[in-house]
Amino acid sequence: MIFVMIRASVFSQSYVPMLDNRNEWQIGYCDDFGCNTDSYFTDGDTIAFGHQYKILDGYHYISRKFLLREEIQEKKIYLSITYSGNTNEYLLYDFSLEEGDSIRMLNPVSPFPPDLGYFKLDSIRSKPRLENQQSRFFYFSATDSNHEGFGYLPVWVEGVGSLSLINAPGGDPNYFGVGQLSCFWKNENLYFHDDQMGIDCESVLNIQQFEKSKVRFAVSRQKKGMLLNAEKIKNFRIYDLSGLIQKSGELNGVSSFQIDLSSFKKGIYVLQYIEDQQWQKISFVIR
Repeated sequence: MIFVMIRASVFSQSYVPMLDNRNEWQIGYCDDFGCNTDSYFTDGDTIAFGHQYKILDGYHYISRKFLLREEIQEKKIYLSITYSGNTNEYLLYDFSLEEGDSIRMLNPVSPFPPDLGYFKLDSIRSKPRLENQQSRFFYFSATDSNHEGFGYLPVWVEGVGSLSLINAPGGDPNYFGVGQLSCFWKNENLYFHDDQMGIDCESVLNIQQFEKSKVRFAVSRQKKGMLLNAEKIKNFRIYDLSGLIQKSGELNGVSSFQIDLSSFKKGIYVLQYIEDQQWQKISFVIR
């Protein structure tokens, strides 16, 4: 009887909304350049298709075509994306699910399969998100008939979202892969910190609005990219809006550098580079 009472108190708590006025997620990851963190955040509101949305910015959302909305009564979060001239809305999260329920995992414009099939909610556990503060963690696995989803083990946190990318509810949190959520702020308050990753939480929004860089990047009609004022750049990489790296390289103090983009398809890309030991980003379009 005591166990039943404790269980009831854990799972009958009120729903904690994910979106506040300002939200910032930081993803930790390790790749060929070492271990780093990337930040993305909501920046402003907009009304589209009869709904009010938060605009995602930062990381590879800098096109500002990724819009989030939350239906608090339904405990659901939706993502609207305008990509290649088309606009679609996806159900990302449903925190009304109970253990044993299933949901179709959609990972639009992400490094994960866009439709990962149906997953079962195996368990909901109350765990620390900060020292002495707890949230509900949702643990999923693929249903028996979902062979494509086998091996993926998504984790959601109520009030936070996926422990992977925000638009990848079916993604694996993986520090040595696509990345794993390390820190999350609501407004200026730290709400989530995975201290096991060994990453200190330092909000980009609280300290600075990404510092202006003198580096310039121009793309010709012949798909040649030219980096200018590049003396301080050590490394660069270019990735698409799904987060997949399309090209990377090292620079050695040259003032200008040409990058061949002839193999790139039409779309929006992000050039990321290290300048003065800080990551900077420039978005560009291949037409």
